[in-house]
Amino acid sequence: MLATLRRAGEPFVLSPTQLFSTLMITSGTMTHRLKALEKRGFIRRLPNPDDARSMLVALTPEGREFNRQGGGKSRGE
Repeated sequence: MLATLRRAGEPFVLSPTQLFSTLMITSGTMTHRLKALEKRGFIRRLPNPDDARSMLVALTPEGREFNRQGGGKSRGE
């Protein structure tokens, strides 16, 4: 998930739907992973300025560094 956000390029932000379709995981798995990554400070959830009902997922500098060092690849982070 971190690599997918990084590959999206600046500003490293995607919607959960974009992540979900790219990663081919269940919505339950997506929710669990987002919570875990947010708790570790690797992502932030932001309000979507175009749709108040949804959010965006942003890769943090800590998440970029963790991914750059190869972290999370074996667990799908």
